[in-house]
Amino acid sequence: MFEREKEFVAPKAKTPAERVIVVGMTVFIVALVAFLVTKVPWIAGICAFLVVVPVYLNFRFKKEYAYAFVGDKLTVRVADFKGNKTDIGKPVFMEDLVVCAKEDDARYNEALKATYQNLIDARTSPSSKTAVFAVFDRNGEKSLVRFEPVDMMIDEIKKFAADKVFVK
Repeated sequence: MFEREKEFVAPKAKTPAERVIVVGMTVFIVALVAFLVTKVPWIAGICAFLVVVPVYLNFRFKKEYAYAFVGDKLTVRVADFKGNKTDIGKPVFMEDLVVCAKEDDARYNEALKATYQNLIDARTSPSSKTAVFAVFDRNGEKSLVRFEPVDMMIDEIKKFAADKVFVK
């Protein structure tokens, strides 16, 4: 039987380093164009293409996480600005869910004490207030997934293990 894939997307926030690169390149290019235009006026048209560089960099650093469900399997992917998707870590199965809760829950501190073979951090930002974690254990191989689900995604997870989901 063919199972339909359900996909949920969350845009990833730019890191401070990425922001510095974009701002730095913008300032540098604006200064360079201003300098060249004051020294050689006819070069202004040629320098106009340099403005495209910061715009390109801004898009280049744009990423988003895609959480894809196929049946009871959850795959986390990262998509770049071109739409190319790459899987992060191994897929996890909802039947192997141990616990799913918010990161400000006491269960999160307990979960951090364990050792994991797979760590998947798919939060849009490390300081996110909506971040959730999920622990999976498949034949002794533990996986910790951190992500930011939408309500429909939590509902999807609850279909498989409602008693192990502590997210409202």
